[in-house]
Amino acid sequence: MLKLLLIIVPFIPSTAMLVTNKFGSLLGEAIGGLKYIIVTILACSYMFCVLNSEKKIYVNRNVLDLSFLGLVLMCFLHIPGYGGLEASVKGFFNYGVYLVFAFISYLYLKERKFSFDLDFFTKVLSLQFLALYMFGIFEFLNPDIITNIYGVSVRSELKYAKFANENRLVGTFINPIIYGAFLSLGFLSTYHWISKKHDTITGWLYFYLSAACGLFVVVFTYSRLSLICYCLLLSIIVILNIKHKKKLSIAFTTSFFFVFIPFVFSYMLLNEMLLERVLGLSDIGSYTENSRIENWLNGIEIIFDGSLLNWVWGGGLGISLPGSLVTIENSLVTILIEQGIAGLVIFLMFNLSFIFGVYVAKIEKEDKEYLVLFFILFFTMNTGNDFIKVYPLALYYWLIIILGLEMISKKRI
Repeated sequence: MLKLLLIIVPFIPSTAMLVTNKFGSLLGEAIGGLKYIIVTILACSYMFCVLNSEKKIYVNRNVLDLSFLGLVLMCFLHIPGYGGLEASVKGFFNYGVYLVFAFISYLYLKERKFSFDLDFFTKVLSLQFLALYMFGIFEFLNPDIITNIYGVSVRSELKYAKFANENRLVGTFINPIIYGAFLSLGFLSTYHWISKKHDTITGWLYFYLSAACGLFVVVFTYSRLSLICYCLLLSIIVILNIKHKKKLSIAFTTSFFFVFIPFVFSYMLLNEMLLERVLGLSDIGSYTENSRIENWLNGIEIIFDGSLLNWVWGGGLGISLPGSLVTIENSLVTILIEQGIAGLVIFLMFNLSFIFGVYVAKIEKEDKEYLVLFFILFFTMNTGNDFIKVYPLALYYWLIIILGLEMISKKRI
């Protein structure tokens, strides 16, 4: 069942919206909620196995296990909050459901194997990456294709599909930032899949061609944060590959500078909006004076209001959701506001101990690289978005945590 969820993950948002527009909101919401239903059923079945296990299953007394347990306890203790019942319930569904599922899965892993391994995970995301960057290219060539996918009459009915007068590529996610983040993760997964399973000239040619196509689509999402993340990953991967795939890396880098960049630059001369967005990457003010930082500061001022208790404990789950008390587009600031300094410290302890566990564990080089690069991607994207609770990145984060913990605990080679 979890394999099925992994396969349909990128297509749930578009399917739910199409069904809503064609057949009504009730059926559309049911499809949109499918991810929660599957995760909840699996969590219950795993918990049943844990409770009925002949082997004694317990949480180890180390930083990783205790901080993981601390995350779960803090989540439940923060369900009542300043945002009211509705905000608390939404907050738990967006953050707590995946967290609790991951924790129960971790206990389950102490006795049995998980539904799939990291190799299967990256293979699926690699194939989805291929499908979705191809879809993005078709959307670029024919922007009206998106109206049929989402069942709307004009593109402007989709909130995020227009940027001023320009079309933003949104793929099957409705949101161009989420689309760009997924393409970055899909690109990284393709790197893992090729380097581990298809380490041939043909495999690497396919990888670099896909990397270029994915980058093209990310550029026209007009998401600067996605572009930064994609280029950061691409740069790191090229550097990692120079030693072993020197000729191909040099060929790709040369093609990138002499073919791709001139093409994008020539298009920018005809597209003022794209020119402004790309040139803005070199402007310090884009990072220090944008609306996101203002939202962080306003949120901290509103929730904490000089109260020491609020600083330590936070205001409860869901208060940073759109339409609730404040709007925060940063996962660390969100955890600080919702769960206070206590929650933020536990969250950082868990992630740092996980990365350390990956570093010291005897796992394959390609797996270790993937997990570290994923955290670079995830936390870079989280500087400008709440991906700790935004589907599907929140689900991917906890799935990778589970897969990483399985490798750490069993130290498989």
